[in-house]
Amino acid sequence: MTSDLFERHQKELHDLSDTIWHNPELAFEERVAHNAITDFFVEAGIGTVTKNYLLETAFKVEYLTGKGSKDTNETETPCVAFFSEYDALPGIGHACGHNLIAVVGVAAFLKLIVALDEIGTVVRVVLLGSPGEEGGGGKIWLKKKGALEGLDMALMSHPESRTMCLNSITQCIKRLRATFYGKNAHGTTPWLGRNALDAAVLAYTNINALRHWMHPSMSAHGIFTDGGKAPNIVPERAELLFYFRAPSKKELQPLLERGEECFKAGAAAIGCTVQIREQSVSYDSVVQNPVLGRIYEEKMKALGYKFPSENERLFQGSTDMGDVSRVVPAIHPCFSIPCNNASAHSPPFAEAAKSDESFVCAMDSAEGLAKTALEVLQNKKLFEEMKKSFAETWDS
Repeated sequence: MTSDLFERHQKELHDLSDTIWHNPELAFEERVAHNAITDFFVEAGIGTVTKNYLLETAFKVEYLTGKGSKDTNETETPCVAFFSEYDALPGIGHACGHNLIAVVGVAAFLKLIVALDEIGTVVRVVLLGSPGEEGGGGKIWLKKKGALEGLDMALMSHPESRTMCLNSITQCIKRLRATFYGKNAHGTTPWLGRNALDAAVLAYTNINALRHWMHPSMSAHGIFTDGGKAPNIVPERAELLFYFRAPSKKELQPLLERGEECFKAGAAAIGCTVQIREQSVSYDSVVQNPVLGRIYEEKMKALGYKFPSENERLFQGSTDMGDVSRVVPAIHPCFSIPCNNASAHSPPFAEAAKSDESFVCAMDSAEGLAKTALEVLQNKKLFEEMKKSFAETWDS
């Protein structure tokens, strides 16, 4: 394994990003992305590749650096993991830049194993391909199946309009699906029925009014997923899907309770019934490890990236990396790409995610992640400080 490993594969990494971008796949359907990344490693002969790892479109690549062998004691060998994501959004493709997240994980993996091989340090380096981040909770399912066991740290990064790490705040999220049931009638004799769509509309309006009560760190946003079959039939069924977010589970709970009351009030006003159920898994908020975060910021500043002031707190969306950060020291920073301040989850951001300039930014972030892991792995004091800060987060 030579020091030019990463340089030799830069074109393939660019091609991987393009392939994923041009073939957007929804949660747990990412077969093109899964195959493209795993085939890259198999053909390059790098690491031990496990396709369909615990989930159909998840994967694992593992590499033992330095002078390690199969007989190396796993419990005494440090283990670092990088994450790749590669699912897309309905209708707007990679408007969250997951094509870039995918190759950041691959590039960081390559950069770290090269550096560790050169200095002869024995470390287990893992790349985990996690499907279904956009609502499916791929990392949560991988965690439940044991994929995080034995990890000492976990790192990944996300493209955004701004570069941020320790001052970014992600939110807990819970998704509720409210299904309203009424009674059919002819559109010209609506008094003979119970209009489930009216109930859903009132519930939607109730939640809009609820926003006056919400703290700016909270949010609720939803869509109608069913509003009836034809205008001349009073709908007997209508449905809303809402996402509720807050910085912590403690703060999220009263928001959820108020949201459920909004659903019930809409149904009661029309004489309908409502069924409220959780849709998919809930995400916890990310706890950025202060040691990893501090080093990552230093590495990215050295590459010319600017971070907001220490006192500025920036709210992001939600990610299943939050659940990872609660079982292993982790960071989930954001790196800026040239997108003219376009919002993630928008077509302009999707366009920006496929540019050559954005790919360069992704490679910079990969370097920042790899150098962060390398510095902690080489410095026993930093390694212990990382572990201590993680333990203290949950002891306090």
